[in-house]
Amino acid sequence: CGAVTLSQSVPAGTSLTFGAPVSVQVTARDGAGLEASRTVTVTLVDKTPPTLSAAAEATVVADDLCKGALPDLTVGATATDNCPGTLTLSQATAEGTPIDVGAPLSATLAATDASGNTAERSVEVTAQDETAPTITLPATVDVDVFSGCAGDVPDLAMVATIADGCTAPAALTVLQDVAIGSAL
Repeated sequence: CGAVTLSQSVPAGTSLTFGAPVSVQVTARDGAGLEASRTVTVTLVDKTPPTLSAAAEATVVADDLCKGALPDLTVGATATDNCPGTLTLSQATAEGTPIDVGAPLSATLAATDASGNTAERSVEVTAQDETAPTITLPATVDVDVFSGCAGDVPDLAMVATIADGCTAPAALTVLQDVAIGSAL
C-alpha cells in the first residue's frame, strides 16, 4: 500500500485562455505502483459584469404640448469587459416614451457581456420647456380722448389672448413696455 500521490497532466497554476477548455488528466498512484486516472475538463468562467458608463442625467426639449421624448440613451453610453466577446447595450424604457415637463423619467441602461453578466445604470431624463408662449392682440386699439384731446395707454392685457403649452393661462403674465395710464 503506502502513500498515494496525485499528479495531473496540466500543472496547477497554468494560465487558461477564455473560451478554450482544457482537458486535464489526474492520476492517483499508490505505493505499489497501481494507478487510477480520470480526465476533467477545466473551463474559465466569466462571472464579472462589464463596466457601464453613461451620464447620470439627460435633458430633452419639450414640444409645444409640453412633452419630450425619451431618446436612445445607449448612443452616449460605453461599456467594457474583462473578457473578449460581444457586449450588448440595451435600454429598458422604450425610445420615444413621453416625458412631461416637471416629471423626470428614470430610464435604465444595461450592458450584458457574452457570458450573460449584466451591469445597469439609471439615467434621469428631464423634459425642458423651450417654447415661448403665444400672444395675440388686435392690430389696433382705440382709446377715447379726454379733455385737451389726450388719452392714456390702456391695460393691453385686457385685450390680449395668451397661451403656453406648459403653463396654465391663469399663471401667465402680460407685460407691456409702456406703463398703463401713461399719456399718449
